[in-house]
Amino acid sequence: MSDLMREVQYGIPQFGVLIPAGFERVAISDAMYDDAERVWREKVADEQALQGVLAHLTSVRRQHDRMRAFGMIMPRHDSESPLPLSILFSDLGVAPGRQALDELRALMQRGAGFVDDDQRMLRLERVESTDIDGETVTVRTRSHFVPVPDSSQKKVLVIAASVTEVAGRHALDQDDRDGLWEVADAVAASFTWFDRAPIELSATQLATSVAS
Repeated sequence: MSDLMREVQYGIPQFGVLIPAGFERVAISDAMYDDAERVWREKVADEQALQGVLAHLTSVRRQHDRMRAFGMIMPRHDSESPLPLSILFSDLGVAPGRQALDELRALMQRGAGFVDDDQRMLRLERVESTDIDGETVTVRTRSHFVPVPDSSQKKVLVIAASVTEVAGRHALDQDDRDGLWEVADAVAASFTWFDRAPIELSATQLATSVAS
């Protein structure tokens, strides 16, 4: 297991996930993104592959700003064939007057559901298109939402995996995409709290959760 963070300032207790081969935990900063771009420009020989991974880097940078992410797993900087997959960790942010279960209920109304028999988290997928340096880029995000077991019941940890495709240049076939999701799902499935028991959820519980 890898200790990702002890986020005192966000109130997230210590947790761990498995980091897949070819990936690493990174400290999020502008310098980190600049360093990754510099190294990949040197190491990735195929021009189309390079444009794909640089587009991924830009899209993840935008997402991390939007989510106010505090942790990330991404392809190793020294990889010559970095995959267009990164995983961000953040606090969902519970609206005033609401609890974590209210936010999870709202996510279910938007289409989120349980992952197989795992009652600790919900999963929601979305697809967005954006323009990066004149290219149409598709960003597919699969997010897992985990209620934080503390007395306030007002925090939800988000584990957001993103896959980026550049239309016509670095598009993925279904097998490649499925392989990336298997990696992302394995990270989410390995999630564990280090010093407290998880909150077990149920459809009935979420269906009856209402804002106070």
